[in-house]
Amino acid sequence: MLEATILPGMLVVDDHDFNLDLFRRVFRRRFSLCTCATLEEARKALRSRPWIVLVVDAGLPDGDGLGFLLEEVPVIEGRPLRVLVSGDTCNTEQYRQAATRGIDLFLPKPFDFSELRAFLEQRLGETQPE
Repeated sequence: MLEATILPGMLVVDDHDFNLDLFRRVFRRRFSLCTCATLEEARKALRSRPWIVLVVDAGLPDGDGLGFLLEEVPVIEGRPLRVLVSGDTCNTEQYRQAATRGIDLFLPKPFDFSELRAFLEQRLGETQPE
């Protein structure tokens, strides 16, 4: 009898379909992905299941991704890894806040997915399938 493999959850919040599609293609074998285009959708998804990784764009149509990560996912033991992705809105202050307030990884756009994959391998202790 075959046993179903339950993949750990990755929640990705980005308002660009192209970026969401890239995440789906890169991580589909390693994570059960849920993608959202707004923080409103992300808040609902956040309560729907346990997540091991949250990847949130800093600039979203309905709010600030950094604020979302800090407010919705407190720094507690066992919380998901928090990754902030920032594009045109990236600035030194945002990076400083992310670094000092417990964001696990700050990725300025454009970024190489191999950097995110290596970070996840290091933190989760598993090889990320291609």
